[in-house]
Amino acid sequence: MTKKELWHIRIGTKVQKIDIHGNICTGTVIHRQLENEICGFTIARNKRTGNIVEKDIETGNKYLTVTIKFDNGPIRYYDTLKPDYILKALQIIKN
Repeated sequence: MTKKELWHIRIGTKVQKIDIHGNICTGTVIHRQLENEICGFTIARNKRTGNIVEKDIETGNKYLTVTIKFDNGPIRYYDTLKPDYILKALQIIKN
């Protein structure tokens, strides 16, 4: 799977991956979430109230996190920020 294919994946899509032992694991996409990429944050104190305020510094880029529940139990998270080799073992099952 490529990052472009991951962007177009939907909830309920069946996927499979091959683990390091050569076993095929099938799973279902149960959640997908769009996030803002954050490069840092600032901490300031409001002079009037004395409250501490934290503000994230966003880059303007977005990334996608997909949650997959595999049939043998584990839940795995895949996102578009990780290197390409992590997604290579993942494939969409065509019905």
